[in-house]
Amino acid sequence: MGPSLTERLLRYSVRSRSVTQLPGLR
Repeated sequence: MGPSLTERLLRYSVRSRSVTQLPGLR
């Protein structure tokens, strides 16, 4: 439990921002 969690959070944040910019996907 170290860099894996941080990378997962970072990737999740990027995905969340992408969804916000593309409301058509949701």
